[in-house]
Amino acid sequence: MKRFSATEARVNFFKILDLSVQGETVIIERNGIPIHLVPHPKKKRAKKTDYSSLIHSKVDDAETWSWEWEPNKELTLRKNKKES
Repeated sequence: MKRFSATEARVNFFKILDLSVQGETVIIERNGIPIHLVPHPKKKRAKKTDYSSLIHSKVDDAETWSWEWEPNKELTLRKNKKES
């Protein structure tokens, strides 16, 4: 834990920011009141959706594919018969 007066903090501002970002607990005192400098945690990125089940290597019949949807059910792939 590092403690600085407000005057020291003004002189060493960037050093104090670096210490805080590196995980060091930093306290700056002004008029006897301690102020804790705490960095916000990084937000985790959302997991990418896996679309691999939608990828087909055999696309010869792609023009016959369509989708079927009903309320409260999943969206499903439907293959229509190929017209000659």
